[in-house]
Amino acid sequence: MDHSNQRLPVLLTAATAPHTHELSRATSPGGGPPESNMNGLEDPTKKARSRPRTYPYFKYLPYKVEDEAQRQQNLDEILKYLYTAVQSGDFNPGAVHWTRELRAWLSLKFDPTREQRAKLVKLYYELTLAPGVEAAVSERFASMFMVLTKRKHYLRPVKDVMLDWKPLYREIKVFVLPSESELVHSTSSKRNIKTLTKLCAFAQLYFDPLEIPAMLEEFLPHFTTSFTEGAFVVVGLMNLFLPTSPGPEDRTDLYPQHYLPTYFHLWSTVNRSRTFDVNFLDLLSRLARDWLPANYVSFSEFGILTSEQTSLIFTAILRLLEIPVGQATSSYSAVVDLSAGLGIMLDRDSRGHPVAHHIARVFTLLENLPDAARVRSGSPEENVLNTLPATFTPLLASLSPELYDVALHKIVDFVAEHVIHQARDAVAFICNALCKVNPEKALKRFIPLLIRSIRTEIDENGAASTRTTGSDVLPRDRGLVWNVSMLSMCVVHVGSEVLKYKQELIGIALYMQKKCKGIPTIHISNFIHHLLLNLTVTCTVDHALYEPSIIDRGIQVEQWGQRQDPKELTIKWHVPQRGEIEFAVELFTSQSENALEQLTNLTSENSRIKRDGSGKDWSDEVTRNIILLRLIISGISALFNNRIASSNKSADSDVDMADADDSGELLQQSDPDSVLDTSDEATIRRTFTYPTGYSLTDDDPLCIKLHDIRERIGQVLHNVHRFLVEKQEDDVSCFSPLYTAYRSWFVDVGIERSAHVLDRVTKLLSADAYPYKMSGVRKDYPRPLLVRRANVYHWQRLRHNAAPRPRSKLDETLLLDLAESSVSLYTDIRRNAQAAGESALKAVWGSRLLIIPPLIQALQTAIKQNDHPRIKGALYSLLYSSLAKTLGRHWKYTPSLIRLFIEASAVDKPSVQKVCNSALYQIIEYGRDTDRMAILDKDIIGSIAPAESVDDLIAKKKKASKRSAF
Repeated sequence: MDHSNQRLPVLLTAATAPHTHELSRATSPGGGPPESNMNGLEDPTKKARSRPRTYPYFKYLPYKVEDEAQRQQNLDEILKYLYTAVQSGDFNPGAVHWTRELRAWLSLKFDPTREQRAKLVKLYYELTLAPGVEAAVSERFASMFMVLTKRKHYLRPVKDVMLDWKPLYREIKVFVLPSESELVHSTSSKRNIKTLTKLCAFAQLYFDPLEIPAMLEEFLPHFTTSFTEGAFVVVGLMNLFLPTSPGPEDRTDLYPQHYLPTYFHLWSTVNRSRTFDVNFLDLLSRLARDWLPANYVSFSEFGILTSEQTSLIFTAILRLLEIPVGQATSSYSAVVDLSAGLGIMLDRDSRGHPVAHHIARVFTLLENLPDAARVRSGSPEENVLNTLPATFTPLLASLSPELYDVALHKIVDFVAEHVIHQARDAVAFICNALCKVNPEKALKRFIPLLIRSIRTEIDENGAASTRTTGSDVLPRDRGLVWNVSMLSMCVVHVGSEVLKYKQELIGIALYMQKKCKGIPTIHISNFIHHLLLNLTVTCTVDHALYEPSIIDRGIQVEQWGQRQDPKELTIKWHVPQRGEIEFAVELFTSQSENALEQLTNLTSENSRIKRDGSGKDWSDEVTRNIILLRLIISGISALFNNRIASSNKSADSDVDMADADDSGELLQQSDPDSVLDTSDEATIRRTFTYPTGYSLTDDDPLCIKLHDIRERIGQVLHNVHRFLVEKQEDDVSCFSPLYTAYRSWFVDVGIERSAHVLDRVTKLLSADAYPYKMSGVRKDYPRPLLVRRANVYHWQRLRHNAAPRPRSKLDETLLLDLAESSVSLYTDIRRNAQAAGESALKAVWGSRLLIIPPLIQALQTAIKQNDHPRIKGALYSLLYSSLAKTLGRHWKYTPSLIRLFIEASAVDKPSVQKVCNSALYQIIEYGRDTDRMAILDKDIIGSIAPAESVDDLIAKKKKASKRSAF
């Protein structure tokens, strides 16, 4: 190669200084070989991150968070219990649970030290590939390994971590070279090939470059063009396994120039294959990138490649991209075509002010939307409706006060003068965007107008005066539903401004509930739900494009295209104050007391509405009150405390979560056979909670009142269930909302989990941030998106704290209700009960073992009585839900279930046969022997051992494991 031009190598290797190696980005080189720590500098393994975060998550939260010492203490405890579980052979549920806790700890933007991360990477790589670990459990460990190595700058290849490629190759070899495999693997012992190949993509970076000759000696003998499948396999293995990190300077046989001719020769043997082209381009591009910092390798103008090799690579790229290559016959300038239409931009806009014109065009669009029943999923109309809220929030936030008044006037007039049923949701979102930008101005115009319109619709037009059937809103009721929907969206996520209209809002809510019937009552309950959310939820109420200091000074020309520094934000939060919480508790109390009183009356012998069977008034009233209870529980869920919800009411014992360990003694006190259980139901495992700005204390009268009412709601829901089962078993319209209310009662504690709030805000942020992303480049995001990142992080902390809780006696009662209805005669009732039960199982510890016995008993009774609907319900509940795996590990019940399944398979009913056929493989899994012993590297496991001795705890767990095995 040409050594005369010295500047090019210097430029290409300018990043070879040690301090620049540490800051590698996702698409930048991985750095050179390991170097000794010179000059007595701080050990880099103690640094949490080689590159600091660009967004200070903890700084922007509106409450005091835990300190770094507390985070590290929690991590140490997680590692302690993880080590104990692995050493005692408790992979599932022990190691799986603490892996889940570790993932949750990392998801909260907490950082382990580089040394801790390196040890965990080695540990999970070992656990993923260890012989004897169940395939399903191995999948969990593989996922954790990928999380730990998600970014290149977390760990330096070779310097921090070095992984052995041979265990991973042995697992993949079973699939790609089965005839060469040393052992014959059964279908059950094979791991998932998709997981293994994905694991290669993450682990390849940390394979030792010194192993390249050994890899080639292993792969290349299988390469032959006479059997092309072998050639494709070898090239795929090379791309998956061969490391591209620079080797030591004294190993010239590892220089790229030494083995690149071999690569290109292999490529040339099958030179018209798209698969070959893609694999070699991937491998060679990473090789060229990662060797840039290696200043001991000679570079030409083509880098580490030759002229012929570069030509071949770019020919393949053009071929893959299908770009035509030819000679131009005349000169061509794209600038001429691009600038041809710029002249029109010199003309003044003749349409008046663009904001007013734009809003008018949007109104025209909304007026011409097709009927909602005819809008297909994924249609252009649906995309327009989904885009409008994301468009209007930044548009309205960017307006000056004068232009905002113009927009407010036009939107208020449109809402007052139109009722467009198919555009109701879109207009409601526009109203919400308008109110969030300036709540004071918007609510002053909207609330009096909408309250007057609602009263007019009810008093003069007779809206919602009679019950309705079906799901469509009657034309008579559409005006009322329009105004209620607008009011609902005007009072949510707008902050404390609604306190000025406290009496008006309470008054209109009570008035509507007193006067209305039918479908509009659902929208009325939703209005109360939104109002409670606004009063109790901590969220950002900042949508401005610029910082408050800039807005106060006035927007200048310097703000055009100004970059917002993520570390210099002033975020405005809505944090519920005492007055708002008192308003919320007052509203919740009045609404719940009224609904509970009516439900108690309706399910008594002296009901004010008779169940004569000729009408549905009784069912309508029960349904309306149940829906109201569900929505107000969800609306005020932020004030429920996960710990208080089950404290002093635990079915098994009064246990403080901080004192719970892995010994499994808790459930054994109440169930002597629980020693047979090796599932995650056997213990109440410790979880960690972090500050989220919860403002009530345990002895606060408001807190006590809230949880007492929640307890009463649960009791009344149980009473309604018993009444319906005994006297209204065929009233499907009442059962469906009842079990939806059960679901909210179980899961909506601390956060509205039933609405999947975190998933929704995360997806919305990702969709809005997508246009600003560019692969390999850290793009500058506008201020509103940076503010929303803080909001999403707050929701992440809330969701983390909503961990499963110990079950109370009321939890037991309601779970048994759901189990009873899961085998109902009616399909819709069964489905709703099963869905609610599945959600409840994830919210309460020990719930699976509670409902398995009654379900097995119900299946046995149904088979004896040849009751086909109940047979299907019991089979589906046991074998198609999360109970299936629990049953497989709890041999107190598994033999009975297998015997009953065989009996059910003989039932002469096609629908029952279909359920049994689909569940057959699950039953087969119960009879398959599982590996008892996992082979692990003691040194790797011991690297995470805690400072204090845990031998007694390990011995205790091993003893419990042996008892369960016999």
